[in-house]
Amino acid sequence: ASISFENQPSKEVSDGGTVHRISLLREAGRSLLFRLLNMLYFPLRVFVFLLFRGKFDMVMVSTAPPVVLGFITAIGARLKGSMFFYHCMDIHPEIGALSGEFKNPLLFKLLHSADTISCNIANTIIVLSGDMKSALQRRPGLKNDNIRILNNFALPVHDEVGSIPHSLLKQEGKFRVLFAGNIGRFQGLEVYVEAMKLLENRDDIELVFLGDGS
Repeated sequence: ASISFENQPSKEVSDGGTVHRISLLREAGRSLLFRLLNMLYFPLRVFVFLLFRGKFDMVMVSTAPPVVLGFITAIGARLKGSMFFYHCMDIHPEIGALSGEFKNPLLFKLLHSADTISCNIANTIIVLSGDMKSALQRRPGLKNDNIRILNNFALPVHDEVGSIPHSLLKQEGKFRVLFAGNIGRFQGLEVYVEAMKLLENRDDIELVFLGDGS
């Protein structure tokens, strides 16, 4: 089911915490320009919020949009004297170099320098896995004593189960191995594929990936 955020209030109290929302330009059905504008507009709004809303004890930011949000938030936290936690869901701009998004060497160098500054300002860098930590540790100029691995938490299981498309139902007698989550570059999913190649003569075992990603 899809969730619409169009009518969400700009401010509300949820579970004892105050939630502030920032309106963005509509991207659906529009050119890439609007996405790029939002990638700049949202971090700038966050920066202004940090500067003029008093001092926060702790500021935590994720990597979406990549590099820019982390950098601007790190600078804002440093100016206000707040502790800064950088939650790296992906390793940018290295991923952009692999995908071709940051193939321009000057752009990559600029983003690389900015993200290294963010990481060095951070009291703690949070990554999802050991290989993500290793990727950051290989980055020149990055201090390595503030990186911590924190795996994603398990979501609660609900009793209500929706209907499953017939094509996705597990056949009788099949043993299914299921990966559900982000299909990204740092999940080590190629190991599962290589393992299945060793079982190519077993038609009673199947591997299913459920999710989205690069």
